[in-house]
Amino acid sequence: MPFTAPAASNPQALAAAQAAGYPKAGDTRVHTGLWYPVVFAAITVVVGVFFLPETKGRDIH
Repeated sequence: MPFTAPAASNPQALAAAQAAGYPKAGDTRVHTGLWYPVVFAAITVVVGVFFLPETKGRDIH
């Protein structure tokens, strides 16, 4: 029995995947999945810059 992807055999699942923004097979947007880690890293940098105190010249012991 040949393997078929579940979405390929189920038109409703295929429509839901496309509506959710999942890339299709052969899609050239290979960097789509990098948005989450890039945004997470940017938020981490912003929080670190604005909310972590500077310790230069302070006694931290």
